[in-house]
Amino acid sequence: VSYAIILFPMMRQTYQLIRKQRMQYDVGVVLLTFGLTPIVFCFFNTQMHERYAHPCVLFLAAYALYKGDFIPYIVASIANFWVMEKGLLLLNLHRLYDLITLGQLAVFFLFVLLWGTVQLYRTPVKEVREMSPV
Repeated sequence: VSYAIILFPMMRQTYQLIRKQRMQYDVGVVLLTFGLTPIVFCFFNTQMHERYAHPCVLFLAAYALYKGDFIPYIVASIANFWVMEKGLLLLNLHRLYDLITLGQLAVFFLFVLLWGTVQLYRTPVKEVREMSPV
């Protein structure tokens, strides 16, 4: 169900392309869909590991540069840093380890997931009407 919610805007654009109501994909929707898919996978199906967050951060960075919406990228980057640091313990931040728990990290990724989903469904209707045949 969560994948269907994330993939529906891209499926809608594909349908519009097939029906000749749209000339091309919205790049922002594609990048955001690719950024949210790893979060959906690890948030609902497995535990959150740093190897799952890397593609999320990559596509959210591309989305941020394309659309200028840096909030999901910044939050996902912070969460990815803390997931990696809690797993690897490289920086020896022993005083800071108790500040953010794994449950709070899940809230970070939930925020990115919800923010991104809202942005996916905020596609302006007039953009589709401009490209549809009269």
